[in-house]
Amino acid sequence: NYSEEYHYWDSKNLWSANKHCVEAATTPWEGSLEQVAALMTCHGAAAKPVEANSSSLTEFRSTIKKAFEDELSFVAINFNRQTLRQRGAGHHSPIGAYDEETDRVLVLDVARYKYPPWWAALSDVFAAMQSYVPGFFSTPRGYIEVGMPKSEGILAL
Repeated sequence: NYSEEYHYWDSKNLWSANKHCVEAATTPWEGSLEQVAALMTCHGAAAKPVEANSSSLTEFRSTIKKAFEDELSFVAINFNRQTLRQRGAGHHSPIGAYDEETDRVLVLDVARYKYPPWWAALSDVFAAMQSYVPGFFSTPRGYIEVGMPKSEGILAL
């Protein structure tokens, strides 16, 4: 199996590895910020969900800058695509880069078949995290501060 040989997560092993933890954290599936953070925790990451409505643009910017100072940290976002004039609704993706000069982030969209990586103003992304779509995953949106465990040579799986 390619994913076993090269140690990456795919749609099969994400849900089947550490099955008891994953089932407890994600049943019933709501796609919430807390559930995605719990899923990451089941696989060894330290994950802290932060609701955008309980944060600020300044705090979000600071969190992103801090994450890029540590090679084992990143920030994942849960946002409303419609706020950014994209098709779809709620979505989760990691932030791949931050450009301080333009105050923009590179979103590494996990739906690559639909959207390649794209740049957006940090303020627009933050607004999309504060957006609410009635009837569609009514849980609060925001971001997840993620820290990967240190290991010998490669990231632990």
